[in-house]
Amino acid sequence: MKTLSVFVDESGTINVNAKHIPYKDRRGILSKFNFFIKHINIKYKSFIYEKKRFSNDYKLDSAIAKDISDFFDRNSIFFKSFDKIILYYDYGQIELSKILNHMMALHFVNYEIKKILPQNYKLFQVADFACSIELIAKKIESKKLTKSETLIFSSKNSFKKDFLKELRKKLFE
Repeated sequence: MKTLSVFVDESGTINVNAKHIPYKDRRGILSKFNFFIKHINIKYKSFIYEKKRFSNDYKLDSAIAKDISDFFDRNSIFFKSFDKIILYYDYGQIELSKILNHMMALHFVNYEIKKILPQNYKLFQVADFACSIELIAKKIESKKLTKSETLIFSSKNSFKKDFLKELRKKLFE
């Protein structure tokens, strides 16, 4: 049986009124693997939402659901090449959990969602890393790094060279 494991991580909160967290991240790390092959091909897709663009939580939830649905539709041949899809998520955001479950049910017949502890899955930690790096890239682009982030990622060029360039080679088109 050919199985696709999807690890999802997020940062921030969906609540549009939480002004201290201006961006909402949705990261899907897509890890295609076959139990008989040792090589793992990792791909990821990033969704970032600037909360000030949404008047309420429902509008943000709708945008997230639409983007995930569009992503599944655009890549339906890839996803349908698997017999089963397992989504691993730590249920960090109840709203995201509901959106993911609805989108999986809408697009896939044979799927499963597993609640996990992040420390038990290395690929979930990779999802967390990709989530963080993409959010930092967005913050650098919009000149909104925190003081501690500025200390760690002092140069835009070194950040791109040391982190973003290699990660983006795994970007799901």
